[in-house]
Amino acid sequence: MMQNFDYLQDCRKLYDQRLLSKFGPPVGAAEVEITELQAKLDKNLPIAYRQFLLWMGKDKYGALKGSEWFIDEVYENGEFLEEFLAENEVKGMASNPIVCFFSHQAYMAAWFSLDNPQPDPLCEFYSEVSSNSVPVNVGPFSSFLLKELQGVAETLV
Repeated sequence: MMQNFDYLQDCRKLYDQRLLSKFGPPVGAAEVEITELQAKLDKNLPIAYRQFLLWMGKDKYGALKGSEWFIDEVYENGEFLEEFLAENEVKGMASNPIVCFFSHQAYMAAWFSLDNPQPDPLCEFYSEVSSNSVPVNVGPFSSFLLKELQGVAETLV
């Protein structure tokens, strides 16, 4: 069954090799917390994103600290995203329902749609620093996460 596939395998490998010694083991969310989030969103979450939440969903002082990635921020991120994109007159917004899984200092955000369920959903990203008024497709969730973790690892060199 596809559900057993680890979509975050490359992320975990990078973390173990380059980040574990600095940040320690990540703090994951509990299955019950993910179930509660799904109930609040009234949608099931994609497998890769669930794997992330179980692995790092509560790791606020770890490798992804300083940005809003965590399970208790998802719902508020969604409320922020709607206002953020409207303020910036961003066109081509993904249709609802969406999960805004990442925001940073109120000037950038990343999200995926729950309308077309995929195990590793395609993500969109927008930053106020961009001269573009449309979100950018940044590939699957696992790739976005891997790039973020690579960026953290590079700052440790």
